[in-house]
Amino acid sequence: MPNSTDLCDFLSSYAAAILKAGSTTERCEKTVSRIAAVYGGVVETTILPRSVTVSVRPKGNWSFVSMHKSISGYAVDFHQISMLSQLSWDIRDEHISLAVAKKRLKNIVMRRKMNPWLAMMLISLANASWVRLFDGDYPGVVIVFFATVIGLHLRNTLTGRFKWDYRISTLMAACCSSVLVSLAFLLDWTQTEEVALGTCVLYLVPGIMFINSVSDMINGHVLYSFNRFVTACLLTACLGLGLSLGILLMNVKELIYN
Repeated sequence: MPNSTDLCDFLSSYAAAILKAGSTTERCEKTVSRIAAVYGGVVETTILPRSVTVSVRPKGNWSFVSMHKSISGYAVDFHQISMLSQLSWDIRDEHISLAVAKKRLKNIVMRRKMNPWLAMMLISLANASWVRLFDGDYPGVVIVFFATVIGLHLRNTLTGRFKWDYRISTLMAACCSSVLVSLAFLLDWTQTEEVALGTCVLYLVPGIMFINSVSDMINGHVLYSFNRFVTACLLTACLGLGLSLGILLMNVKELIYN
């Protein structure tokens, strides 16, 4: 077995990385245990809303080494989760040394992410497709596409460049998107304005958080599950408030109900 301190440092960094990428607690515990077993260690993982603590001991020895890592931020990255999971299987099947595993973990965490503009276009296309799914017209699709692009860009700018709170950024993005769709409504650019208004903020819905909170609850991590659920509810409330604010600012409430 490698040095317990080195192994604990690697496992705690691994656990923090996979949780930050949006993994469920069950996947985190399974992959960490899988890696520890390969290196001859027994591991205990304690997951809290903003941190994770990993304790490691050699088999047959009750002297634990523990390390605490913070989980800063939360950004769903399925590709990173997949790569980290694959790393755990490679360690088991190919008997990768701890030094090589550390290098691969660093490369995964530091890898170049998808071009933000490409991601923005793909998200906007996906969000605009909801218009047709709910029988909206093609002008509504185009309007929602551009409203999503601008709303996403605003949210990313506020959270990235100006370091705004993500909840306020979500509210502002929802308000911006609803204002743009309301403007198109007033200019009579679409005949399915209700569909356009209802779908223009769906890109902000924290669906993954809701799903993961249920999974974490089933897995027994009640505190972590509750934290994710409350965060998802707050984000949903912010996008709803932003949508309502945009409708009120453009004064289209009466037109919608008429």
